[in-house]
Amino acid sequence: MRTPHRANGAPASKGGRQAPADFRAALEQQRSFRLDQLDQLTEAPANASLAVDAAQEQVKEILRTSAMAALTEVEDALERLRAGTYGRCERCAEPISSERLEILPMSRYCTPCQHFLQTPSA
Repeated sequence: MRTPHRANGAPASKGGRQAPADFRAALEQQRSFRLDQLDQLTEAPANASLAVDAAQEQVKEILRTSAMAALTEVEDALERLRAGTYGRCERCAEPISSERLEILPMSRYCTPCQHFLQTPSA
């Protein structure tokens, strides 16, 4: 099963590193997926009882919030591509590994910095 956030087998360029166009394609695909997801979540249910409808609306709101957050991350990554800063860690300015970008093309941080930011301070 393919996940929408993966680069979906985009071809690697010389040296095994993907070209910016490959990442752009993966990000555009992710953007399209999230926009479609948001469209589907805004459609009204056909026939539902009030209790079921209320529960479905709560779930839909959680899914909408998550999809909007993911869409924002994708659009931010596309902006970094346009600005020429894509693939550089926003914390240490070191390159983000191509493996990390292939798995999560909207990554803002290299793996060590992401780990540092997620580790609670003592």
